[in-house]
Amino acid sequence: MTLLQTQQKNNLRYFYISRIFYELYFWGVVAIPFYIYKGFTIDYAFWLIAIYSYLVIVLEFPTGIIGDHYGHKISVALAGIFNALGFIILLYASHIVGFILAVIALALGLTLNSGSDIALLKKISKDFKKDLKESQYVRYVTLTLAFAISGIIGSLKLEYTLYLSIITNLLSTIFTLLVKEETKYIVKEKLIQTITQSINTIKTIKNGMLIIILMSVTGGLGGVAKTIIGSFEEILNINLQIVGLLIAISMGARTVGLYLEKFEFFTVKQWLLILATLYLLATSIVISKYIGITFYLITLAIVELIYFKVKLALSTEVKHTELASVLSLTGLTRKAVVGTILNAIGLASGIFAIQAFFVGTGLTIGVFAITQYRKIRSIESTATVYAKQVML
Repeated sequence: MTLLQTQQKNNLRYFYISRIFYELYFWGVVAIPFYIYKGFTIDYAFWLIAIYSYLVIVLEFPTGIIGDHYGHKISVALAGIFNALGFIILLYASHIVGFILAVIALALGLTLNSGSDIALLKKISKDFKKDLKESQYVRYVTLTLAFAISGIIGSLKLEYTLYLSIITNLLSTIFTLLVKEETKYIVKEKLIQTITQSINTIKTIKNGMLIIILMSVTGGLGGVAKTIIGSFEEILNINLQIVGLLIAISMGARTVGLYLEKFEFFTVKQWLLILATLYLLATSIVISKYIGITFYLITLAIVELIYFKVKLALSTEVKHTELASVLSLTGLTRKAVVGTILNAIGLASGIFAIQAFFVGTGLTIGVFAITQYRKIRSIESTATVYAKQVML
Protein backbone atom coordinates (compact mmCIF):
# COMPACT_ATOMS: atom_id res chain seq x y z
CA MET A 1 0.00 0.00 0.00
CA THR A 2 1.41 3.37 -1.05
CA LEU A 3 1.69 6.39 1.24
CA LEU A 4 -1.17 8.08 -0.65
CA GLN A 5 -3.45 5.04 -0.26
CA THR A 6 -2.63 4.87 3.44
CA GLN A 7 -3.52 8.55 3.82
CA GLN A 8 -6.82 8.08 1.98
CA LYS A 9 -7.71 5.12 4.17
CA ASN A 10 -6.86 7.06 7.34
CA ASN A 11 -8.89 10.03 6.11
CA LEU A 12 -12.00 7.90 5.67
CA ARG A 13 -11.45 6.23 9.05
CA TYR A 14 -11.13 9.60 10.82
CA PHE A 15 -14.13 10.96 8.92
CA TYR A 16 -16.41 8.06 9.90
CA ILE A 17 -15.32 8.21 13.53
CA SER A 18 -15.98 11.96 13.60
CA ARG A 19 -19.47 11.34 12.14
CA ILE A 20 -20.25 8.73 14.79
CA PHE A 21 -19.34 11.14 17.59
CA TYR A 22 -21.22 14.01 15.95
CA GLU A 23 -24.40 11.95 15.49
CA LEU A 24 -24.36 10.67 19.09
CA TYR A 25 -26.93 13.34 19.73
CA PHE A 26 -28.34 12.58 23.18
CA TRP A 27 -29.98 16.00 23.47
CA GLY A 28 -32.82 15.36 21.02
CA VAL A 29 -34.87 13.12 23.32
CA VAL A 30 -34.55 15.30 26.43
CA ALA A 31 -34.88 18.80 24.90
CA ILE A 32 -38.49 19.37 25.99
CA PRO A 33 -38.09 17.69 29.43
CA PHE A 34 -34.87 19.67 30.03
CA TYR A 35 -36.49 23.04 29.26
CA ILE A 36 -39.37 22.17 31.59
CA TYR A 37 -36.84 21.06 34.22
CA LYS A 38 -35.25 24.50 33.86
CA GLY A 39 -38.57 26.17 34.62
CA PHE A 40 -40.15 26.72 31.21
CA THR A 41 -43.76 25.79 30.45
CA ILE A 42 -44.44 23.35 27.61
CA ASP A 43 -45.48 26.17 25.24
CA TYR A 44 -42.29 28.17 25.90
CA ALA A 45 -40.25 24.98 25.41
CA PHE A 46 -41.78 24.58 21.94
CA TRP A 47 -41.08 28.26 21.20
CA LEU A 48 -37.39 27.82 22.02
CA ILE A 49 -37.17 24.91 19.61
CA ALA A 50 -39.08 26.93 16.99
CA ILE A 51 -36.56 29.78 17.42
CA TYR A 52 -33.80 27.24 16.82
CA SER A 53 -35.49 26.16 13.58
CA TYR A 54 -35.82 29.74 12.35
CA LEU A 55 -32.17 30.45 13.21
CA VAL A 56 -31.16 27.43 11.14
CA ILE A 57 -33.05 28.95 8.21
CA VAL A 58 -31.20 32.25 8.57
CA LEU A 59 -27.78 30.61 8.94
CA GLU A 60 -28.10 27.88 6.29
CA PHE A 61 -26.64 29.78 3.32
CA PRO A 62 -24.06 31.96 5.15
CA THR A 63 -22.50 28.97 6.90
CA GLY A 64 -22.38 27.11 3.58
CA ILE A 65 -20.32 29.96 2.18
CA ILE A 66 -17.96 29.68 5.18
CA GLY A 67 -17.38 26.03 4.27
CA ASP A 68 -16.70 26.86 0.61
CA HIS A 69 -14.36 29.74 1.40
CA TYR A 70 -12.34 28.59 4.41
CA GLY A 71 -12.49 24.83 3.86
CA HIS A 72 -15.09 22.19 4.65
CA LYS A 73 -12.92 20.56 7.30
CA ILE A 74 -12.77 23.80 9.29
CA SER A 75 -16.53 24.26 8.99
CA VAL A 76 -17.29 20.71 10.19
CA ALA A 77 -14.78 21.04 13.04
CA LEU A 78 -16.35 24.33 14.16
CA ALA A 79 -19.76 22.62 14.16
CA GLY A 80 -18.66 20.28 16.95
CA ILE A 81 -17.22 23.19 18.95
CA PHE A 82 -20.40 25.27 18.69
CA ASN A 83 -22.55 22.29 19.67
CA ALA A 84 -20.39 21.70 22.73
CA LEU A 85 -20.56 25.41 23.59
CA GLY A 86 -24.34 25.38 23.28
CA PHE A 87 -24.66 22.44 25.67
CA ILE A 88 -22.31 24.09 28.19
CA ILE A 89 -24.42 27.26 28.15
CA LEU A 90 -27.61 25.20 28.60
CA LEU A 91 -26.17 23.56 31.71
CA TYR A 92 -25.53 26.88 33.45
CA ALA A 93 -28.18 29.17 31.92
CA SER A 94 -30.66 30.66 34.37
CA HIS A 95 -32.05 33.52 32.28
CA ILE A 96 -33.80 33.62 28.92
CA VAL A 97 -30.77 35.41 27.39
CA GLY A 98 -28.59 32.43 28.24
CA PHE A 99 -31.01 30.00 26.62
CA ILE A 100 -31.19 32.15 23.47
CA LEU A 101 -27.37 32.17 23.27
CA ALA A 102 -27.36 28.38 23.65
CA VAL A 103 -29.93 28.03 20.86
CA ILE A 104 -27.81 30.27 18.59
CA ALA A 105 -24.71 28.14 19.27
CA LEU A 106 -26.62 24.92 18.56
CA ALA A 107 -28.03 26.36 15.32
CA LEU A 108 -24.46 27.19 14.23
CA GLY A 109 -23.45 23.67 15.24
CA LEU A 110 -26.01 22.25 12.82
CA THR A 111 -25.61 24.61 9.86
CA LEU A 112 -21.80 24.65 9.86
CA ASN A 113 -21.93 20.87 9.49
CA SER A 114 -24.79 20.77 6.98
CA GLY A 115 -23.46 20.21 3.47
CA SER A 116 -19.82 20.68 4.43
CA ASP A 117 -19.63 17.15 5.83
CA ILE A 118 -20.68 15.67 2.47
CA ALA A 119 -18.37 18.05 0.60
CA LEU A 120 -15.48 16.95 2.81
CA LEU A 121 -16.30 13.30 2.18
CA LYS A 122 -16.38 13.90 -1.57
CA LYS A 123 -12.94 15.53 -1.38
CA ILE A 124 -11.30 12.59 0.39
CA SER A 125 -13.21 9.72 -1.23
CA LYS A 126 -12.14 7.64 -4.22
CA ASP A 127 -15.58 5.99 -4.51
CA PHE A 128 -17.99 8.73 -3.46
CA LYS A 129 -21.27 6.85 -4.07
CA LYS A 130 -20.13 3.89 -2.01
CA ASP A 131 -18.72 6.03 0.79
CA LEU A 132 -21.79 8.29 0.85
CA LYS A 133 -24.05 5.26 1.32
CA GLU A 134 -21.85 4.01 4.13
CA SER A 135 -21.87 7.43 5.82
CA GLN A 136 -25.69 7.52 5.68
CA TYR A 137 -25.83 4.05 7.16
CA VAL A 138 -23.49 5.15 9.95
CA ARG A 139 -25.72 8.16 10.59
CA TYR A 140 -28.97 6.21 10.87
CA VAL A 141 -27.50 3.49 13.08
CA THR A 142 -25.79 6.02 15.38
CA LEU A 143 -28.91 8.19 15.71
CA THR A 144 -31.09 5.19 16.47
CA LEU A 145 -28.64 4.06 19.14
CA ALA A 146 -28.39 7.55 20.62
CA PHE A 147 -32.15 8.01 20.79
CA ALA A 148 -32.66 4.56 22.29
CA ILE A 149 -30.23 5.06 25.17
CA SER A 150 -30.59 8.81 25.80
CA GLY A 151 -33.97 8.25 27.43
CA ILE A 152 -32.37 5.80 29.84
CA ILE A 153 -29.50 8.18 30.59
CA GLY A 154 -31.86 11.15 30.94
CA SER A 155 -34.09 9.26 33.37
CA LEU A 156 -31.08 9.00 35.71
CA LYS A 157 -30.28 12.71 35.41
CA LEU A 158 -31.07 15.03 32.52
CA GLU A 159 -27.70 16.78 32.78
CA TYR A 160 -25.89 13.52 31.98
CA THR A 161 -27.13 13.67 28.36
CA LEU A 162 -25.61 17.15 27.98
CA TYR A 163 -22.29 16.11 29.53
CA LEU A 164 -22.08 13.22 27.08
CA SER A 165 -23.06 15.46 24.15
CA ILE A 166 -20.28 17.91 25.04
CA ILE A 167 -17.72 15.12 25.07
CA THR A 168 -18.88 13.49 21.83
CA ASN A 169 -18.97 16.79 19.93
CA LEU A 170 -15.45 17.72 21.04
CA LEU A 171 -14.24 14.27 20.00
CA SER A 172 -15.97 14.83 16.66
CA THR A 173 -13.95 18.01 16.20
CA ILE A 174 -10.68 16.29 17.10
CA PHE A 175 -11.15 13.47 14.57
CA THR A 176 -12.32 15.92 11.89
CA LEU A 177 -9.09 17.90 12.28
CA LEU A 178 -7.12 14.70 11.70
CA VAL A 179 -8.55 14.51 8.17
CA LYS A 180 -6.15 15.88 5.55
CA GLU A 181 -7.83 18.46 3.32
CA GLU A 182 -5.51 20.22 0.88
CA THR A 183 -7.66 22.45 -1.28
CA LYS A 184 -8.85 25.84 -0.10
CA TYR A 185 -12.30 26.59 -1.46
CA ILE A 186 -13.15 29.98 -2.94
CA VAL A 187 -16.64 31.46 -3.22
CA LYS A 188 -17.60 31.93 -6.84
CA GLU A 189 -20.96 33.56 -6.25
CA LYS A 190 -22.41 35.93 -3.72
CA LEU A 191 -25.22 34.71 -1.49
CA ILE A 192 -27.93 36.77 -3.19
CA GLN A 193 -26.83 35.48 -6.62
CA THR A 194 -27.07 31.87 -5.43
CA ILE A 195 -30.58 32.41 -4.07
CA THR A 196 -31.72 34.22 -7.24
CA GLN A 197 -30.34 31.47 -9.47
CA SER A 198 -32.11 28.80 -7.40
CA ILE A 199 -35.45 30.60 -7.67
CA ASN A 200 -35.07 31.13 -11.43
CA THR A 201 -34.23 27.44 -11.90
CA ILE A 202 -37.34 26.39 -10.00
CA LYS A 203 -39.48 28.68 -12.18
CA THR A 204 -38.30 26.85 -15.30
CA ILE A 205 -39.15 23.39 -13.93
CA LYS A 206 -42.55 21.94 -14.79
CA ASN A 207 -44.62 22.06 -11.59
CA GLY A 208 -41.50 23.31 -9.80
CA MET A 209 -43.38 25.10 -7.02
CA LEU A 210 -45.57 22.05 -6.42
CA ILE A 211 -42.44 19.91 -6.04
CA ILE A 212 -40.97 22.41 -3.57
CA ILE A 213 -44.22 22.45 -1.58
CA LEU A 214 -44.34 18.65 -1.39
CA MET A 215 -40.68 18.40 -0.40
CA SER A 216 -41.04 21.15 2.20
CA VAL A 217 -44.17 19.70 3.78
CA THR A 218 -43.07 16.06 3.87
CA GLY A 219 -39.55 17.01 4.94
CA GLY A 220 -40.98 19.32 7.61
CA LEU A 221 -43.36 16.67 8.94
CA GLY A 222 -40.42 14.32 9.32
CA GLY A 223 -38.34 17.06 10.92
CA VAL A 224 -40.80 17.82 13.73
CA ALA A 225 -41.27 14.18 14.75
CA LYS A 226 -38.40 14.06 17.24
CA THR A 227 -39.63 17.15 19.09
CA ILE A 228 -43.28 16.08 19.11
CA ILE A 229 -42.45 12.62 20.45
CA GLY A 230 -40.04 14.21 22.93
CA SER A 231 -42.96 16.21 24.37
CA PHE A 232 -44.92 13.05 25.17
CA GLU A 233 -43.22 12.72 28.55
CA GLU A 234 -44.89 15.94 29.68
CA ILE A 235 -48.09 15.84 27.62
CA LEU A 236 -48.92 12.12 27.87
CA ASN A 237 -47.01 11.33 31.05
CA ILE A 238 -44.88 8.69 29.31
CA ASN A 239 -41.66 7.53 30.93
CA LEU A 240 -38.56 9.20 29.43
CA GLN A 241 -37.01 5.82 28.64
CA ILE A 242 -40.08 4.93 26.57
CA VAL A 243 -39.92 8.32 24.85
CA GLY A 244 -36.32 7.61 23.83
CA LEU A 245 -37.36 4.24 22.48
CA LEU A 246 -40.24 5.81 20.52
CA ILE A 247 -37.88 8.31 18.89
CA ALA A 248 -35.55 5.44 17.95
CA ILE A 249 -38.55 3.59 16.45
CA SER A 250 -39.46 6.74 14.51
CA MET A 251 -36.01 6.64 12.89
CA GLY A 252 -36.63 3.00 12.03
CA ALA A 253 -40.01 3.89 10.52
CA ARG A 254 -38.39 6.46 8.24
CA THR A 255 -35.81 3.86 7.15
CA VAL A 256 -38.68 1.47 6.32
CA GLY A 257 -40.25 4.21 4.22
CA LEU A 258 -37.06 4.54 2.16
CA TYR A 259 -37.06 0.77 1.61
CA LEU A 260 -40.73 0.66 0.55
CA GLU A 261 -40.22 3.45 -1.98
CA LYS A 262 -38.82 1.04 -4.57
CA PHE A 263 -42.09 -0.93 -4.65
CA GLU A 264 -44.97 0.37 -6.79
CA PHE A 265 -47.74 -0.34 -4.28
CA PHE A 266 -49.59 2.96 -4.75
CA THR A 267 -49.36 6.22 -6.67
CA VAL A 268 -48.16 9.40 -4.93
CA LYS A 269 -51.75 10.66 -4.76
CA GLN A 270 -52.87 7.42 -3.12
CA TRP A 271 -49.98 7.59 -0.64
CA LEU A 272 -50.99 11.17 0.20
CA LEU A 273 -54.59 10.10 0.83
CA ILE A 274 -53.39 7.20 2.99
CA LEU A 275 -51.14 9.63 4.87
CA ALA A 276 -54.06 12.02 5.43
CA THR A 277 -56.19 9.15 6.78
CA LEU A 278 -53.44 8.01 9.15
CA TYR A 279 -53.03 11.52 10.56
CA LEU A 280 -56.76 11.65 11.25
CA LEU A 281 -56.60 8.21 12.89
CA ALA A 282 -53.71 9.45 15.03
CA THR A 283 -56.18 11.80 16.75
CA SER A 284 -57.19 8.70 18.73
CA ILE A 285 -54.22 9.67 20.90
CA VAL A 286 -56.69 11.48 23.20
CA ILE A 287 -58.51 8.17 23.78
CA SER A 288 -55.61 5.70 23.75
CA LYS A 289 -52.15 7.23 23.67
CA TYR A 290 -50.34 4.18 22.34
CA ILE A 291 -52.84 3.52 19.54
CA GLY A 292 -52.54 7.16 18.46
CA ILE A 293 -48.74 7.01 18.67
CA THR A 294 -48.73 3.84 16.53
CA PHE A 295 -50.66 5.58 13.76
CA TYR A 296 -48.31 8.56 14.02
CA LEU A 297 -45.22 6.38 13.68
CA ILE A 298 -46.68 4.81 10.54
CA THR A 299 -47.20 8.28 9.05
CA LEU A 300 -43.45 8.88 9.35
CA ALA A 301 -42.69 5.92 7.08
CA ILE A 302 -45.05 7.25 4.40
CA VAL A 303 -43.76 10.81 4.82
CA GLU A 304 -40.21 9.59 4.10
CA LEU A 305 -41.42 7.52 1.12
CA ILE A 306 -43.18 10.50 -0.51
CA TYR A 307 -40.29 12.85 0.28
CA PHE A 308 -37.81 10.58 -1.52
CA LYS A 309 -40.08 10.15 -4.56
CA VAL A 310 -40.52 13.89 -4.96
CA LYS A 311 -36.81 14.54 -4.41
CA LEU A 312 -36.07 12.02 -7.17
CA ALA A 313 -38.44 13.90 -9.50
CA LEU A 314 -36.69 17.20 -8.74
CA SER A 315 -33.25 15.67 -9.32
CA THR A 316 -34.26 14.62 -12.84
CA GLU A 317 -35.41 18.12 -13.78
CA VAL A 318 -32.41 20.14 -12.52
CA LYS A 319 -28.92 20.22 -14.02
CA HIS A 320 -26.29 18.74 -11.74
CA THR A 321 -24.46 22.09 -11.72
CA GLU A 322 -27.52 23.77 -10.16
CA LEU A 323 -28.92 20.93 -8.06
CA ALA A 324 -27.04 21.71 -4.85
CA SER A 325 -28.31 25.30 -4.64
CA VAL A 326 -31.88 24.24 -5.45
CA LEU A 327 -31.79 21.54 -2.78
CA SER A 328 -30.43 24.12 -0.33
CA LEU A 329 -33.42 26.32 -1.07
CA THR A 330 -35.80 23.42 -0.43
CA GLY A 331 -33.91 22.88 2.82
CA LEU A 332 -34.71 26.44 3.85
CA THR A 333 -38.43 26.04 3.13
CA ARG A 334 -38.47 22.66 4.89
CA LYS A 335 -36.99 24.19 8.02
CA ALA A 336 -39.55 27.03 7.78
CA VAL A 337 -42.29 24.40 7.91
CA VAL A 338 -40.66 22.85 10.98
CA GLY A 339 -40.50 26.19 12.76
CA THR A 340 -44.09 27.07 11.87
CA ILE A 341 -45.48 23.75 13.12
CA LEU A 342 -43.55 23.88 16.39
CA ASN A 343 -44.54 27.49 16.96
CA ALA A 344 -48.22 26.68 16.36
CA ILE A 345 -48.10 23.73 18.78
CA GLY A 346 -46.35 25.94 21.33
CA LEU A 347 -49.12 28.55 21.08
CA ALA A 348 -51.81 26.02 21.99
CA SER A 349 -49.77 23.50 24.04
CA GLY A 350 -51.03 20.28 25.58
CA ILE A 351 -52.61 17.15 24.14
CA PHE A 352 -55.23 19.10 22.22
CA ALA A 353 -52.48 21.01 20.39
CA ILE A 354 -51.10 17.66 19.20
CA GLN A 355 -54.61 16.53 18.24
CA ALA A 356 -55.19 19.80 16.33
CA PHE A 357 -51.87 19.24 14.52
CA PHE A 358 -53.00 15.75 13.45
CA VAL A 359 -56.43 16.97 12.30
CA GLY A 360 -55.09 20.02 10.48
CA THR A 361 -52.33 18.05 8.75
CA GLY A 362 -54.65 15.24 7.73
CA LEU A 363 -57.31 17.53 6.25
CA THR A 364 -54.75 19.75 4.50
CA ILE A 365 -52.96 16.83 2.86
CA GLY A 366 -56.27 15.21 1.84
CA VAL A 367 -57.59 18.37 0.17
CA PHE A 368 -54.21 18.99 -1.46
CA ALA A 369 -54.05 15.46 -2.93
CA ILE A 370 -57.54 15.75 -4.41
CA THR A 371 -57.24 19.26 -5.86
CA GLN A 372 -53.72 18.82 -7.27
CA TYR A 373 -54.29 15.32 -8.70
CA ARG A 374 -53.13 15.97 -12.30
CA LYS A 375 -49.97 17.83 -11.31
CA ILE A 376 -49.04 15.17 -8.75
CA ARG A 377 -49.45 12.44 -11.38
CA SER A 378 -47.12 14.40 -13.70
CA ILE A 379 -44.46 14.58 -10.98
CA GLU A 380 -44.68 10.86 -10.30
CA SER A 381 -44.37 9.89 -13.98
CA THR A 382 -41.11 11.86 -14.19
CA ALA A 383 -39.65 10.05 -11.18
CA THR A 384 -40.79 6.64 -12.45
CA VAL A 385 -39.21 7.13 -15.88
CA TYR A 386 -35.93 8.21 -14.28
CA ALA A 387 -35.92 5.25 -11.87
CA LYS A 388 -36.35 2.82 -14.75
CA GLN A 389 -33.52 4.48 -16.68
CA VAL A 390 -31.25 4.11 -13.67
CA MET A 391 -32.10 0.40 -13.32
CA LEU A 392 -31.32 -0.15 -16.98
